[in-house]
Amino acid sequence: MKKSEINFLMNGKQEMEAEELFELLSKTQIEEFDAVEEAFKLLDVEEEGFLTVETFKNIFEKLRLGTIDPADEDIFKEVADLDKDGKISL
Repeated sequence: MKKSEINFLMNGKQEMEAEELFELLSKTQIEEFDAVEEAFKLLDVEEEGFLTVETFKNIFEKLRLGTIDPADEDIFKEVADLDKDGKISL
């Protein structure tokens, strides 16, 4: 199928009046969205239920954001590791 042949449908229709679109959107339920939880899930690629400072070091390195100094590691732990188990949990 050619790109030009692709038609996007809204509610089974190729075209929709403004009133129909408004009615459709007003009836659409949006689930609660927790940005922190979603970000955590993206970072927890192994689905372990926790992150570590090493996780953040790797992310910073891969994104070329610099390094996390040992003093900064302590800040991560102090701010995010509330139960002091060495893991950053949601």
